[in-house]
Amino acid sequence: MPATRTLVRDLLLYLGLALIGAILFLPVYESDPNFVLYRFSAKLRESSSLLYGMIGGEVTAFPLAPLLLAGLSGFGIDPQLGGWLIVVLALALGGYLLSRLSTRGWIVGAAFILAGLAQPSPAALLMVVLGLGAVIAAQKERWCISGILGALALSADPYALPLLLILGLWASTAGWSAFRCIAFPVLSVALVLGGLLALYGVSDWLPLSPPEISVALPLMALAALIFRHKTVPRPVAALGAWAALSAALAFLSGSLPNSAILPGVIGLSAWLIEPHPARLMVIAAAVFDLGLGVIVGLPFNTPDNDGLPDSVQVGQWVSAHLRPEDSLVIDTFDSARMLGFYAHTRIIDLNRIKVDPNFLIRYAPDALALRTSAPGVPPEMLVNRYAKVQQSGDIALYVRVVNWSGWQDHGVDVNFSAALDRDDLRLVNVAVNNVVHPGELVRVRLDWILAHKPTFQGELEIKLDLLDPNFSGFAPGTLDKYPASVWTQGAFSTYHLIDLPASAPEGQGALYLNLSIRAANVGTLKIADVTVKR
Repeated sequence: MPATRTLVRDLLLYLGLALIGAILFLPVYESDPNFVLYRFSAKLRESSSLLYGMIGGEVTAFPLAPLLLAGLSGFGIDPQLGGWLIVVLALALGGYLLSRLSTRGWIVGAAFILAGLAQPSPAALLMVVLGLGAVIAAQKERWCISGILGALALSADPYALPLLLILGLWASTAGWSAFRCIAFPVLSVALVLGGLLALYGVSDWLPLSPPEISVALPLMALAALIFRHKTVPRPVAALGAWAALSAALAFLSGSLPNSAILPGVIGLSAWLIEPHPARLMVIAAAVFDLGLGVIVGLPFNTPDNDGLPDSVQVGQWVSAHLRPEDSLVIDTFDSARMLGFYAHTRIIDLNRIKVDPNFLIRYAPDALALRTSAPGVPPEMLVNRYAKVQQSGDIALYVRVVNWSGWQDHGVDVNFSAALDRDDLRLVNVAVNNVVHPGELVRVRLDWILAHKPTFQGELEIKLDLLDPNFSGFAPGTLDKYPASVWTQGAFSTYHLIDLPASAPEGQGALYLNLSIRAANVGTLKIADVTVKR
């Protein structure tokens, strides 16, 4: 009974510290990466599918945190409040578990809570807490429990993988049965995640936790292990190695380390308070990284006079005015994910899409949310096509003022060899809508295959005309010129735009292609039937 009272007292102590810290320091509108998690949980609640609609293919995420938030939403708790509750509980439980691994008790737990508040991530903190539980279970030789907790940590965040490798090595020293208890649940989770990828055919994963704090500390952790590898307690060694490996993976991927490093570096810092050559270096690094974490963790969306961050105001406007089937370009500003959470539309993320002169023709977005200081799409590309409807801080929202036509594939196989001296250039597909409407910008995509990159200099001219049966033009033709240097060996596409006037008559017509290579014309060819209809 005294042990139970002590456990309850300690848990309440850490819960109180986490609550006070969260009330004082956690902003109402957090920094943007958590909103990827909130978007996933909302979609999971709405459609029972862990998919995020992106142009270029559906993406998915590690499932544990979205599942918990979706479950909480069943009780009327919205994702942001649910994330806040998960952070508080994870900080409290993580502080308690970490204090169990240290002789310095509540000081180490309080340090963990303080560091976690610097940039709270529900997904990452879930992974950390489950990882700490796995280490404590391994310390007590409860290998099956350790394996289950480690597998759950992996289902929350991929940064659990280094810890699982360490736990596997640790278990192997205790025998085959211990190693099997670690390996079986981890492999099961890995197979489930792989099965989800194959089932949904997703194109990519989206991270649910931001790249977080601490640059110097993991290196200090590794140095400390080298200094005293014979005397460091095995759980602290495991956490320190987890910190170092996570930092190394982050650096190799070009980002900052995830919060997986926090338990290891805090545990090592507490341990190295004892007289040791490296202790001052580690403590100085801890102070530096905590300060860095506070700076990185501050919300990038400062509220304006309405008390709402810029991206929230823009996102709410988009949510009220755009349809779910519409598409929204999100610029590479820090509030991109927050805006994506509020906007229930298809997302074109400029972090993942190449912007070139054909960008608008290729994607025909319905709206664009761009920085005014350094827009990812040049403003001159928007002239006469998009109008600014809202400005909130550094975010400007543009909506289209023209109609873009869609496109349908028309498979062809046309061989152009007259002026190339080789039988190697083929037109294999024409993408244009079967029915177009007066006033539309008619999009055309030509899909080519080129066996050999041209060695000559000069231009290749592509002229497109939309003509009626009497060869009268529905619209002025378009002429696009391409230097030979831009033609790519293999499969590639060219994009074209025909401005169909509002006065264009109805009728059956066709799209004609005229190709000129090295000033030699290879003739005019009909490549698709197109109907103009009001």
